Amino acid sequence: MTRLAPNQLLIGREPPAMPAQGEGADNPLAEQRVRQLGERRVMVTQALNKAAQNEPLDPPCFTKGQKVWLDTKRLALPYGSIKLAPR
Repeated sequence: MTRLAPNQLLIGREPPAMPAQGEGADNPLAEQRVRQLGERRVMVTQALNKAAQNEPLDPPCFTKGQKVWLDTKRLALPYGSIKLAPR
């Protein structure tokens, strides 16, 4: 375990967290990339909001008291796995 961030390992430094930290640079390609990423972030946010608003929630297909099968594969159990469960 290196206890370093992936960017630290790959490029040797941490990139700025906020685009405002990189403003004022004399690199037009970097400024263009920051502007492009900002536009894409807005487009993705709008697309996610539109999808969330247009997608109607399905009514529950189960009724109270009905027996169903449960998948315990991703169930967080206090004992780790079903094999270690108390009997």
